[in-house]
Amino acid sequence: MTRKPADEPKPLEWNPPDRRELVGVREDIAESTANALVHANTVQNLAQGRGTVTLTGVDPEIAASVLLVEERRRLKSARLWAMTEAMTQVSIAAGRKLPSWEVRPEDVPSPCGLMMFDTPIGYYRADPPGEASQMVSIVAVSWGPTRIVETPANHLWVTFWSLTHHEIGIRLLRSNGYRLRDARRLQHSMGDFTWDNEVLLAYNEAEVSVINSHGETEAVDPSNKHLAANTTIEWIQTVRAAWLMMKRDAKRPIAEVEELPLSKTERKQLQRRGYNDDPVRVVGLHQDRRPRASRERESGYTVTVRSHVTGHVRWQPYPSKGVIEPIWIEEHVRGPKDAPWSQQKTTVTVVDRPPGGRPPVNRK
Repeated sequence: MTRKPADEPKPLEWNPPDRRELVGVREDIAESTANALVHANTVQNLAQGRGTVTLTGVDPEIAASVLLVEERRRLKSARLWAMTEAMTQVSIAAGRKLPSWEVRPEDVPSPCGLMMFDTPIGYYRADPPGEASQMVSIVAVSWGPTRIVETPANHLWVTFWSLTHHEIGIRLLRSNGYRLRDARRLQHSMGDFTWDNEVLLAYNEAEVSVINSHGETEAVDPSNKHLAANTTIEWIQTVRAAWLMMKRDAKRPIAEVEELPLSKTERKQLQRRGYNDDPVRVVGLHQDRRPRASRERESGYTVTVRSHVTGHVRWQPYPSKGVIEPIWIEEHVRGPKDAPWSQQKTTVTVVDRPPGGRPPVNRK
């Protein structure tokens, strides 16, 4: 009998929380970092070398406590961001075409943040020992400073959060002798979101810390694709693209931000518990960002056929500010309305510099 290949596992269904529920979600995630089982799992992961960023030469018990305390501090100070599905999709597409991997302090929208996406920004397949394969969904990201490096002001810690597969944890607890009721209670006490992976970014540098194919942590240039495979590179590019498009000073803004103020009672409660009491900010596509009509190329060259141009990133100079920033050019139709359609689809993937290179300055 020919054996059929196993079906690809399906990810857990993702129902993003209501915008105003992000206040409670942040508190749940922060409290989970003080959970005994979360601490034990973190210790085990660090002991087995499964952390992307680790404390060299530090006992896993102590290292886990340090990392979890830092994450809890960042979450309590985090400004809350909710990304709509449309904005998430544009961020994913733009992130794939960013021409560099360099992050600057002015790109980050808040010193600490927790950003929840209406649709997952990434998936990967996990094969835990003794368990069926599962698809892990990355649905949130948090960021902020870290004190584990010698130069904290020059670094940004980014944590990715996935949906928790509670059924796997319950089976594991049951196998260790817990009754079903107790196993469910303990498992769900860990929260619905799991600290999945992390990235340590150095400002104004095109390198990030990742785990290579040998399981070793090292700083790499993500433009070297064989080193960046199976890491968080694509996720951080999605987040960076979202940050860049959220800038309010853009001439043609891509994103618009709506603030959902908290009640006076909510703010007092948050202040009493040591949490950031800023409004929840919902980030969506700007109402004026619609597919643009056909156009002619500048510099006097007339386009004689119509063609589709895929979305891409372009380096845009701002002489008044003395900077050059990446902007997202949406998919559009190029050419006169009455012209015949081209047989080829125009695909723009890299403009001005190859991936990993710096933006052009004075055409050099």
